[in-house]
Amino acid sequence: MKVVAINGSTKKDSGRTALILNQLLDGLKESGAVVEKFHAYELELKSCKGEFSCWFNNPGHCFQRDDMQWLSPKLQEADVWILASPVHTWGFSGALQMLLERTVSGIEPFFSVNGGHSSHPLRLGSIERTIALVSSCGLWEMDNFNALLAQVRLMCLGMGFNYAGALLRPHSETMRAFPGTSQQAAEVLEAAREAGHELSSTGKFSQRIMDAVSRPLTTMEQYLELSNRFLQSKMGRTRVGSL
Repeated sequence: MKVVAINGSTKKDSGRTALILNQLLDGLKESGAVVEKFHAYELELKSCKGEFSCWFNNPGHCFQRDDMQWLSPKLQEADVWILASPVHTWGFSGALQMLLERTVSGIEPFFSVNGGHSSHPLRLGSIERTIALVSSCGLWEMDNFNALLAQVRLMCLGMGFNYAGALLRPHSETMRAFPGTSQQAAEVLEAAREAGHELSSTGKFSQRIMDAVSRPLTTMEQYLELSNRFLQSKMGRTRVGSL
């Protein structure tokens, strides 16, 4: 199994999205998968111009010269794409969204039907592909991931991908330096690692594993109180532009 993971967090490996993602990738590697990980904010990418020369003039190839020239073949050869992004404004991070829009060169312009839904088929010779989602969010409720989940599911329908499921970590501040949650946070990371084994062997995440990653680690009242106390302590201490 070949896996390409794209981390859309500006914090790269130091963020809370990476806490879950890296455990998932370790589990995949332990199961024998060949894994490559890239940080979207390290890539030199231009936005899609929407003129569709990759469909009609030079099928499968974008006219723009940037890092998609070497990344696109890796995506085309991968069995699994893992899309990882923090939720800031209820969707993918900007760099990851821009990357996804550039993958339009990998599908045909013609329409087909997939699962009763109109779609664009993958280009001739493309392998069957699966998408898995990893995301974290500072807000408490799981419904803050709804827009992101809807986009990924529609992407799978529209491009003919299999959907493996999502490892979602709400109130993600509890994963680091939060009173009384260290043991539970460690169990969340272990579940993310086990998810890598599952994805390798079954092609998807079980509901048990997804629930284990998303489980509450404290009460909402305590989370909001301690988080607001911390945020109040930061007021006036952080230079503009340093976030």
